[in-house]
Amino acid sequence: MAIANNKMKFKTLVITSLLLVLMPNLATSQQCSDSKRKPSWIDGYSNNLEKSYIQTTTGIGNTYDEALKKAIHNAIDNHSRFTEQLVKIEFKGNSYTVTGSDELRVKSMILDEYCERLGQNEYRVSIVTQTAKHPLFDLERAVASDLYPFSPRIFIPGMAQIYKGSTVKGVSFIVGEVILIAGIVVCEGQRASFNSKIKTTHNPTLRKSYIDDADQMLNFRNGFIAGASLLYAWNIIDGLAAKGQKNIFVYSHNNITLTPSGTGIVMNINF
Repeated sequence: MAIANNKMKFKTLVITSLLLVLMPNLATSQQCSDSKRKPSWIDGYSNNLEKSYIQTTTGIGNTYDEALKKAIHNAIDNHSRFTEQLVKIEFKGNSYTVTGSDELRVKSMILDEYCERLGQNEYRVSIVTQTAKHPLFDLERAVASDLYPFSPRIFIPGMAQIYKGSTVKGVSFIVGEVILIAGIVVCEGQRASFNSKIKTTHNPTLRKSYIDDADQMLNFRNGFIAGASLLYAWNIIDGLAAKGQKNIFVYSHNNITLTPSGTGIVMNINF
């Protein structure tokens, strides 16, 4: 009898435990801000990792708390389908329990959330959660951040900006570099043309005119080169330091990342 009671207590404990709690504080309501920049994962991010999976779920309700609860319900429902074990989450005030037909423990955490106000009394909360495939597995290191690690994209004009979600800025860098490089090519062609014309005449007036025109094209060309160089340097600095849309980054156990800070660049080495 005692053994049966102990097994029942153990089963209840395992079933109702939700490690790395999905909702650290249900009582704290947050205000939705339409001005807050939408994260890149909002349209549906998913990543099936070795020991866990990351997913985006959404809930709609008359209050922020109600919408958040529905989003978590959807995350739990997805977990049930993934494990083929029926799980149910119940809220009572500021607490909640996870129940299932079998012994089950869920290890999960919210990486990020985004709230939108659809109407006067309607909210939509989207969350991105990371859930372990087995209770004994440790979650891979994943973070939601608007600061992006170093990428070789910064060396290609506009590519880092487009990758971070600033498409207009990225296209502006590309168009700017194309215009400046075209200016360099045109001016150099004109300079070479005027230099060649100098040798075709002995008229001092024409020769002086061709020399002046060639010098002018040389100055224009050098100006375009300076502009292209400055724009390229700006592209690299902006691509490295500027914030982008919030994205999900998964890091291996051993990696080196470079992230901008208020005073420079910070190198993070993770083991």
